[in-house]
Amino acid sequence: MSAAVPQFDESVARLRPEQRHALARYWARRARSELGARSGFAVIERALASAPSAPVVRELAAQALADERRHAQLCLELAALYGGRSVPTPTPAPFDAPRYGVEPELEALLQVIGMCCVNESLAVVFLQACVPSVESPQLRAVQRRHLADEVQHARLGWAHLAWVPAGLRARAREWVAPLIDTQRSAWRERVATLPEEGYPGHGLPPRAVIEAELMSAVDRVLVPGFAYLGVRV
Repeated sequence: MSAAVPQFDESVARLRPEQRHALARYWARRARSELGARSGFAVIERALASAPSAPVVRELAAQALADERRHAQLCLELAALYGGRSVPTPTPAPFDAPRYGVEPELEALLQVIGMCCVNESLAVVFLQACVPSVESPQLRAVQRRHLADEVQHARLGWAHLAWVPAGLRARAREWVAPLIDTQRSAWRERVATLPEEGYPGHGLPPRAVIEAELMSAVDRVLVPGFAYLGVRV
């Protein structure tokens, strides 16, 4: 199921010009970020191809590549809706794939943990904080579709972590806390660039609300998730 960005929306039309321009810039930046995430999933797809992995996990990785391209296009369409003019496709945000210097099976697992179990789970929490307040039913449907995709991307990571042998999970344990810290810091930096008061009716709650949700997600989501699979952080 897909949700299309409308050509006109009453909630957007009611905004002041400076508000529309600010939201247009936000969605243009989001498009660049989504293209960067696509580069990340290309790394994940290659890592899973080089190490034992379940077919369904490889399928989810391939789907994630397509999803991120579609997410970028949706963000560009939202930027055009708010800004009143088309927006060129941006250069993808840089993605420097981490290298851990371990054997392929553990390397693939650590790539997946960082990108999917941690980053994509936090992306789910971010969107869960954003979507409910969207005023327009049409725009809410667009963001709910995005949220559903991010849930699948996070599931990719948890599914792979559950599938690998227990001994491999145990060897990944020492890396998990630093991976969480790295992603938490990265998300904090992203949130710091958002407007302080946000635009709640347009999927952007106040900055403090988003940061509180993301930071509490470490204890609510990540640590229990790893513990459930025998990786105590």
